Amino acid sequence: GQLFDGNSADQLAPVRVPLDAVDAMAGGDAHACVVLHTGVIECAGFNGRGQLGDGRRTTRPTPQSVTLGSAKTLIAGGGHTCAIMMNGTVECWGQNIGGECGNGTLENLTAPTPVPGQANVVDLDAGYNHTCAVHADGTIACWGSNDSGRLGNGTSTRASVPVAVEGLAGPAVQVSGGRQHTCAVLASNAVQCWGYGYDGELGDGNQSSSDMPVTVMGVSAVQVACGYGHSCAILTDHTVAGWGYNGSGELGDATYNQRPLSAPVMNLAHVTELRAPHR
Repeated sequence: GQLFDGNSADQLAPVRVPLDAVDAMAGGDAHACVVLHTGVIECAGFNGRGQLGDGRRTTRPTPQSVTLGSAKTLIAGGGHTCAIMMNGTVECWGQNIGGECGNGTLENLTAPTPVPGQANVVDLDAGYNHTCAVHADGTIACWGSNDSGRLGNGTSTRASVPVAVEGLAGPAVQVSGGRQHTCAVLASNAVQCWGYGYDGELGDGNQSSSDMPVTVMGVSAVQVACGYGHSCAILTDHTVAGWGYNGSGELGDATYNQRPLSAPVMNLAHVTELRAPHR
């Protein structure tokens, strides 16, 4: 029911969402949420872990309002959802078995819950079961599952509350979470990544994991997007480069070759926004 159209039938063509003035949207494994121009969040779809934020665990094929103050934007992981509030704080709800909701527990949450210590948040993203926030001072905090070091704090220990990413080469402006890795764009336009790296998704020329940030070689970017086992970035000239797993051609370089170093995506120019599914 994540298409908001009142039923659970798959649709092979676009259907209109029965909501107006939508400012932002995000989709998880089997749920979706939107932020209306008023700041109200509406969600629909699978709700077995509370990811719709309506206080229940009942799947809903029509929009359900989240009991929450006014939000700026939101993100969705595999089974959890988080929002940046108008005052720069963060609230999360839904699946929390890895601590991805950041409230200090491992219990699924059916209603929005504040993430402690998060203020002045300017960017937010979720991997499958971890979450990261960029603050106005350029620091990054992450929480949730930490296999292969995807939280970037020098350990592989799960964190149910935010921990600081260590070793960034400068202030960050944007972050993206993949299945088991994370990347960030710095104010210098450099890109750094951390976490699982055996498919080359860290972009440093190696095929090994790192629990602290490593620099993507040869990339100057304005946005990065992490997928299941690959990463892509919009470069400063608004072309796109990709690196990592390429078994289905997800790097767009006309090959199926895995790439631990970035390669241009063919036939793209003037790109302004980029998304990559982490599922």
